Amino acid sequence: MSIYELERNGDVQALAEMLVTAESASVRYQAAQALGDLDTPEDGSTGEYEQMFSALRSAAIEDDDSRVRATAVSGLEGHGIDQLKRLISDLGGRPTDQIGVKTYVRLLKSERPEIRMVGLAAIGLEGTPAIGNPVIMAIQDTDPRVRERAIYTASNLGLSRAEPTLISALSDEVVAVRAAAATAIGELNLTNGIDPLVNATDDEEDTVRLAALDSLAGLGSPAAIDPLAEALGSSVASVNRLAVYGLLELLANASGSGSHMIRERVEHVASDVQGRVVIDTLVDLLEQISGTPQRRNAVWLLGQLIDRQPAEAEVEALIEHVGDEDEQTAKLATSALVRCEGPVVERIARLKLESLGPDARATGQLAYLLGRVGSDRSIDSLEATLDGTNDETVRKRVVGALNRLEASRGVTG
Repeated sequence: MSIYELERNGDVQALAEMLVTAESASVRYQAAQALGDLDTPEDGSTGEYEQMFSALRSAAIEDDDSRVRATAVSGLEGHGIDQLKRLISDLGGRPTDQIGVKTYVRLLKSERPEIRMVGLAAIGLEGTPAIGNPVIMAIQDTDPRVRERAIYTASNLGLSRAEPTLISALSDEVVAVRAAAATAIGELNLTNGIDPLVNATDDEEDTVRLAALDSLAGLGSPAAIDPLAEALGSSVASVNRLAVYGLLELLANASGSGSHMIRERVEHVASDVQGRVVIDTLVDLLEQISGTPQRRNAVWLLGQLIDRQPAEAEVEALIEHVGDEDEQTAKLATSALVRCEGPVVERIARLKLESLGPDARATGQLAYLLGRVGSDRSIDSLEATLDGTNDETVRKRVVGALNRLEASRGVTG
């Protein structure tokens, strides 16, 4: 049975045995990864889970392969500080209740890089910014895995004073370290890192470019627009998707007097992209975005980009948000559809109104929309809605829509 199947079935015992006994370092590495990713109950420190923790501790200390040792450390970290303390106890013989921050800092002086990683992992879970200097020094460690781990820990602790060291790490010889540094600069909101991040968007490795683009967007800087614009329409789907989402992040994070300028430039660069790639990506993202500012900006940008006679997929994406819980998002979706022409908007809005019922959140907005884009075909649906609701706001919207439709065909009564 494959490791994937064992992980899917939650076969902790088989995975633990594989980690301890497999001759192949690659198999042990995959087993350590799988055990680190498994969910455990809060009281899962005995029985089969104890076998799992024991196997991970053993691999972290004794495995012949450095990659397996490092993965075992990460696996234990994923299961919480108590498991790391047990590993530290195995290393030094000290009871777990006597292990604290001072012990973690001492581990950073170990000759073995995996042990230094244990110290950093523990500091990240239980440390404070007050002990940040040893972490910052570890960003310059001789082992790239330690450098990467130190960057994650600096970010977890909110060590903004690590800014110069993180900016230097953008030039590290190891891809994973450069990518981690790019991510941390964004997470720590280090605005002095904007220009170095712009440079990092030209990195030869996709992972670094993506991390830099993501951080630039999160920082809300206009400097992010040009790199994100260059990434739009990429033949690499992940790059294009991140570029579109990055523009939404940029819009969400932009503030102050420059926000209007950013909004205009984003609309301009998105409009310049050849083909439907930005529109299709926005339609796809709108099914998944949970953050209100990003969703609102996706609706706004899609509304700016669609044709006067939009495709069904675009209309359906916007229709889904005319009843959005965020009132501004709902108004943006409705306004975008009101500007459209042709029978597609009316047909989809009418079907949506009929499927929702008279008291749904979107009913009033859909009635308003049909009053502006509808025809005689919508009257029956609106009258059925009017008969089925006692909500005064909905009734007012429906009556207004019916009056508008009747006036448009020359009926006055």
